[in-house]
Amino acid sequence: MEDRLDRPLASDRWRVPAVVDLEGDWLVWDGLRPQLARQQPGLLEGFLHLEDASPEAIRDYARRWSVLGICEHGLPASHNPPPIPFPRSGTFTWCRPLGWRKGRRREPLEAWRRYAGQMRAILNIAARLHEGEVGKPQDWRPLYDKVNDRPVPWWKRSVPVDRAVLSDVLGEWLNIAHVRLECHWSGEKPAIHIATQALFGALVVQLALAISRTDGLAVCSGCGLSYVPSRRPRETKRRYCPECRKRKVPGRDAATDYQRRKAQAHRLAAEGRSLRTIAKDLNITMSKARRWVGTSRRRAG
Repeated sequence: MEDRLDRPLASDRWRVPAVVDLEGDWLVWDGLRPQLARQQPGLLEGFLHLEDASPEAIRDYARRWSVLGICEHGLPASHNPPPIPFPRSGTFTWCRPLGWRKGRRREPLEAWRRYAGQMRAILNIAARLHEGEVGKPQDWRPLYDKVNDRPVPWWKRSVPVDRAVLSDVLGEWLNIAHVRLECHWSGEKPAIHIATQALFGALVVQLALAISRTDGLAVCSGCGLSYVPSRRPRETKRRYCPECRKRKVPGRDAATDYQRRKAQAHRLAAEGRSLRTIAKDLNITMSKARRWVGTSRRRAG
């Protein structure tokens, strides 16, 4: 399952620390860059190689993709997120990264190696299950490293049972990562996408897609249903499922959008706006703005 692990996905972007350094067995970080990281090839596969990597390799990965945000419980702080809406006063009841009070956040390198090893173990187990075989005990043990009162695996072995147990593990990780669906309505139609907002959530989503052997998910701008895209969807463009393309929905939407923007140009011209302002507001060329406004003025004359 190492071949082409990372899948195309329309999802949130997340912040990357401005400074990431090493102090002994710790990764220390501070501040946030204005640029945001996003799902790109190499995200999951690069993380898997950190199980036995040098501290410098982990630091370099964190500088590119961000940090895990480990809290006092040894988990990503996303497992106990702040409430929405965010309270302006009161006692903190949610988790924050280690060292947040001192303004120099930190997390143990051991956590990076542990999660990298566990993710690789999950992929190994899933690969065997896809072949109709149970997972190897040495792959199950890292997933239950805190279970000391019984041998791992302790359940009666079979492919269906292993599938159910692996599903539970991944479901727990999705909860820890606080992965969810969000609705954003900034244009003509609302859009539903996967909200991760942090590196760990993005990794878990990619892990789930790799296990399911899915080539990624996108939400169709036409029918609003999810589908598997043939290439990585662009966040600034509409995306359509094969069924909507057969029904020529992209062309109809483009024509509707064209007429809407053209009418908006006419309204702006009637308000006395300049061609430069119209072109900037509608993100069109000056020549197109001149054609649209010229048509409007001829009709008015």
